[in-house]
This record gives sequence, structure tokens and C-alpha cells, in this order.
Amino acid sequence: MLHSILMADVISSHKKDAAQLLDQFKLTVKAINNQFADTIISPLTITLGDEFQGISTSVSSGVLLILAMEEFILANAFDFKLRYILAQGQIETPINTKNAHEMMGEGLTHARKQLNNLKNKEARFLLTSSTADHIMLTTLNDSFKLYQHFIDSWKVKDYPLVHQFLMNEDYKKIASQLNLNKSTTWRRKKSLLIDEYRTSKNIILNLCKLHDFR
Repeated sequence: MLHSILMADVISSHKKDAAQLLDQFKLTVKAINNQFADTIISPLTITLGDEFQGISTSVSSGVLLILAMEEFILANAFDFKLRYILAQGQIETPINTKNAHEMMGEGLTHARKQLNNLKNKEARFLLTSSTADHIMLTTLNDSFKLYQHFIDSWKVKDYPLVHQFLMNEDYKKIASQLNLNKSTTWRRKKSLLIDEYRTSKNIILNLCKLHDFR
């Protein structure tokens, strides 16, 4: 049986305040585990301080975890970025449903290797699957490149405003809530490419609906 393995690490973690980073990282992992408990087989577990691994019910479910984690980091204005690998593979030992430790298998070895390889590339997201349609999987990975373009264009100081735009599409209401000029708020929405971000995210979600990536 193939399992959907999700691994991630913090980019340039050595440049961050270690205590603050670990607190924020733990909070992020805990929040996603709680939010998606029904679609996580082995919970996301921090392994080396700046890395985590876990097992989701499907690749599509893993994609939802990634998107939710990125928006949680955004919503809390955390100053770190993650690099993800979501891969299908075999796990020969029993699945640990309490934490993602004490498991072995080709799938975990492959995912770890792919995550290490990703460190030499600009992409922060990589999905691999031996059963998914090649064109569909390639399109999904290309869509994540577009998604990354938008989220990486935002500075941490922009996160609170971006979060408001993602929670409410009506810029006039946001301007009123934040006591901002409406024209300025509209221009900020355009310059932050909020609509384009939404489009890239919707493409990813729709691709997952077209193919369940189990």
C-alpha cells in the first residue's frame, strides 16, 4: 500500500532566533494537526527542530495541509518559510498514529532524499506520485510554482493586510475596518496580487478535485 508522506523543513533556520522559531513552528504544526485530524493518519511531528513529517490520507489531503499551513503562517505574521515534499511511497513498519516516529520504509527514504534535493532549488513545493497521471501531476507542480510566486512576493509586514484581504473580498469593508482610504486599499489589493493568488490556489484545489491523487 502506498502512503502519502508529507515532509517539510524551515528555510535558513540558522538565521532565525531559535527559541522564537521553535515556538512558532510548534504552534503551526499543532494548529494544522488539530484542524485536519480527520485526514491525518500519522500526525505532523517535528523531528529535528526545524523539520516535520507526517502521513495524510491522500496526496490531495496533503495538499490541503500545505495550503492551510501557509495561510496559518500568514495569518500569524510568522517570519519563516517552509520547503515541502509530498510523496507517495511504501512504509514497511506499522504506522504510528500517535506521532510520526519509529517508522521505516522506501517511501520515507525517498521523501527525505527529495526534500534534501529541493534545498538546491528555488521551488518550495514538490509533489511526487507513482500512480498519478504524469501530465496532471506536472500541472499541479507548475501551479504550485505560480502559487509560490505570489506568496513569496509578500513581505512579513504585509501579512496582516493580506490576511484581511483573504478573509474578506470587499476592499471597502476592509478599508472601513482598518480606517484606511478606500482608494489606497484598492491599490494595495491590486499591488499585492490578491486576486491572482486566489486564482492560483483555486487551480491547485480544482486539479485535486479532478484527480483524487490517492
